[in-house]
Amino acid sequence: MLTKMALIPVKTVVTERQELLRKPEWMKIKLPADSTRIQGIKAAMRKNGLHSVCEEASCPNLSECFNHGTATFMILGAICTRRCPFCDVAPRPPDRARRQRAGKAGANHRRHGAALRGDHLG
Repeated sequence: MLTKMALIPVKTVVTERQELLRKPEWMKIKLPADSTRIQGIKAAMRKNGLHSVCEEASCPNLSECFNHGTATFMILGAICTRRCPFCDVAPRPPDRARRQRAGKAGANHRRHGAALRGDHLG
């Protein structure tokens, strides 16, 4: 029995191997050799049932922020009302006990974040 894929002709073109261009040094992120601070921030977030924009949105700079001891909490939990195409945040109903857990977390460097749109500015 033939499948649809078996009926599609495949053309193979042999090309010369080209050298890949490398990223410039200023564009490269240097990961810390010791990830204990990053793991500590993640553990504190899990322990308190908190969600960070960094993790939920799959931010490529997560290790940089967490290594500096900062995390941006999502005030509505793991949801966001905006649906940015580059973001991985899944919509879910708000968590009512979120405020109390965020207050108890007591991180030294704490930022609470919510996306702002131009139509909300005065």
